[in-house]
Amino acid sequence: MRTVVNALIQRYGHPSEVIVEVARDLKQNLEQRKEDQERQARNQKRNERLRNEASGILQCAPERVRQRSGFYGSTSRSKRRCPKP
Repeated sequence: MRTVVNALIQRYGHPSEVIVEVARDLKQNLEQRKEDQERQARNQKRNERLRNEASGILQCAPERVRQRSGFYGSTSRSKRRCPKP
């Protein structure tokens, strides 16, 4: 798989997004896949909204804000306070 990815990068450049389907996804029925897609769409919308909020606070472009796992959601749940390390 690495060889194929490296060949694609060499030919077309670095991708902006990589989507990998795992065997678990293939075992799901249509309804389960649809539920997963809806959940992922909700999460993407939430992440975009939080990225825009963070960019407003940081006064920078939204694309400059990088997501750290769990950071966005935890600050919104904790009444806008950063979680303690």
